[in-house]
Amino acid sequence: MSEDTSLSVARADLIGERVLARVTRVEHYGLYLRHEDIAILVLIPDVSLEPIDLRARYRVGDEVEVRIVRYVAEHGLFKGSLVA
Repeated sequence: MSEDTSLSVARADLIGERVLARVTRVEHYGLYLRHEDIAILVLIPDVSLEPIDLRARYRVGDEVEVRIVRYVAEHGLFKGSLVA
């Protein structure tokens, strides 16, 4: 079993849950977050329903509440949403 598959199975219980995560990187297209041992990517449409400048609003180290949407095995991270 590959590491990505193991991670998705081991942390599948998080899908649909809201967790507190720390911002680790801010890009123009989305936020990279970390919750415990998992990486989460929140793309800009899942951050705000309105246009937003992510770099003006979020900083590395900020904590946000995120809903875990699904696991993306090919990238080894979870997809999250701040609006769902």
